Amino acid sequence: MASVSRKSEMWNLTDTVSYLLDDEEISAGLTREDLTSLHNPDLGFLQVLRGALEYQGFNPKAILREMIRRRNAFIAAQKEEVIWDLTNKDGEFKQTPTSKASDCIFSNGPLVKDIELLIFMFLHRNNHISKIIKKSLPGIAAILEHLREKYDINDETRKSGTALGVSDITLPRIAGVMPAVAVKLFHARLVKETVPFLTIPGVKSNDDASQEADADAAGSSGLKVSSITHAICCPFLPSLHPKAAKGPSHIHGIMLLDMFPNLEV
Repeated sequence: MASVSRKSEMWNLTDTVSYLLDDEEISAGLTREDLTSLHNPDLGFLQVLRGALEYQGFNPKAILREMIRRRNAFIAAQKEEVIWDLTNKDGEFKQTPTSKASDCIFSNGPLVKDIELLIFMFLHRNNHISKIIKKSLPGIAAILEHLREKYDINDETRKSGTALGVSDITLPRIAGVMPAVAVKLFHARLVKETVPFLTIPGVKSNDDASQEADADAAGSSGLKVSSITHAICCPFLPSLHPKAAKGPSHIHGIMLLDMFPNLEV
């Protein structure tokens, strides 16, 4: 106990300063007052510094603010509105006299409709809008090119470890602003199934599920059956990727659906 006490006394402020100043090079560059002042930090300055050190990675508010600014600037500079009719596939999705507003995309339409379209496109096709454009019908390519220009969507392939700026807009970041929207699309079965649900450990076939449900109703104890139906790719929500073959598991973005049938999203 005595040794602990001596160590505690040794490393109080006075002893620490004396210990450091015992070094010739340190004592030439710093005075006792300099080192002692560190014990009373300038809290006002540090508060200002804290604001300057704001996290510069993915920030949902920053992305949404930037999208609003870019949309407003684009519409202000737009000469005339362009309208596409999603039902007019044979006519390159051009508007016709019989087009319904509910089936159309407007170049100056609501921001939320643009976000909805971009989230769906990201989940359904790819995280690089340029690749989607190259493999889309001409009319759809025109719509996506319009959105890429309107929001200045960053589509560059970056080297590993290269960070995006806080205001850089990408398809994954747009989807990350409102994750609940993506979850809603998953539950609506609007994106492709990527993992057969029976390959997920613990998931039963319909027959097995019925048998266990009957046993549970009869009061039998045991593990309740999961009602997962399938897994869907969710690039920004990491989860364990199930494998049919034995071996080390790996991380892959998937979404397990219907685990909780009454879940509100």
